[in-house]
Amino acid sequence: MSGRWLNGLKPVVLIARAAFVRNLLQDRQGRAIVQTIIAMAKSLGLRVIAEGIEEASQADKLLAMGCGQGQGYYYGHAEPADCSHCV
Repeated sequence: MSGRWLNGLKPVVLIARAAFVRNLLQDRQGRAIVQTIIAMAKSLGLRVIAEGIEEASQADKLLAMGCGQGQGYYYGHAEPADCSHCV
């Protein structure tokens, strides 16, 4: 990939992958990676979405770190596309 190609991309969101979020509270290195993703997103004016949030403590830590959006079993399990109560 060339640098020019990368500069042409216009992302609007960065993802903190579940692999880093899963052990966020116990793993100093994973926590540092998530914090770096959040800082990079803020400096670029992008949103951050954390994947794989399974516990309130993870959601609280991410919020304290500056990540206000997330997804995972803590919020609910996946629903079929034809579910009657979907928005």
